[in-house]
Amino acid sequence: MARPQVAASDKAYEGLSAGKRKILKAGDRIPLKGVDIEVIMSAGQAITKPLKGAGAKNAVCADFKEHAPEQDPDNDQSVGFLLRFGKFDFIDMGDLTWNYEQKLVCPVNLIGTVDLYQTTHHGLDRSNSPQFVWAIQPKVAVMNNGPRKGGPAAVFETLRKSPGLEDIWQGHLALGTPKDVNSDEKMIGNLGPSADCTGNLLKLSVAPDGKYTMTNPRTGFSKTYESK
Repeated sequence: MARPQVAASDKAYEGLSAGKRKILKAGDRIPLKGVDIEVIMSAGQAITKPLKGAGAKNAVCADFKEHAPEQDPDNDQSVGFLLRFGKFDFIDMGDLTWNYEQKLVCPVNLIGTVDLYQTTHHGLDRSNSPQFVWAIQPKVAVMNNGPRKGGPAAVFETLRKSPGLEDIWQGHLALGTPKDVNSDEKMIGNLGPSADCTGNLLKLSVAPDGKYTMTNPRTGFSKTYESK
């Protein structure tokens, strides 16, 4: 989108949302009927008390190596949330980066474990630290990467070493990563470069009994998982 269009969109948004916006804080809940959504990170601040069932000491924190400060500090203003629907847990941390992830999992894991993890920051290795991923122990990871953004081999390795991980689904084939490191093509929404991308989506369906199904409409492949 061109800069004048962006400026016009921003101005229109400010007008429509005037007096209606709310700056979320860690610990806030987002009202959406039928689900429980809790903000666990916002404006660089994490929740301070463990969520229900969490609070275990994170043994791999001793191996944490801090990254250099980010050149784009806006990423660390990301809102991260945990969504619960019955037994099902989904976590999305936006573009939160490596150093800030640790506030939630070191020295103790304030989150607990989850069923589905949308990889942070497009699956980049500026995020998705072993300390974070191995603490939340997702059964399924969905990598919201692009053809040339996200999906380095190091992140695939971290995910596959996470206890209990069954599958990694991808928005795009990571073209800069060896093909055999990527997931099976039946679990990848788009295979080509950006210029040829048709914008295929991945679909998640969650049942009240805790079963959840990932589907790739491009291939017709589906797989059902049981909530923890």
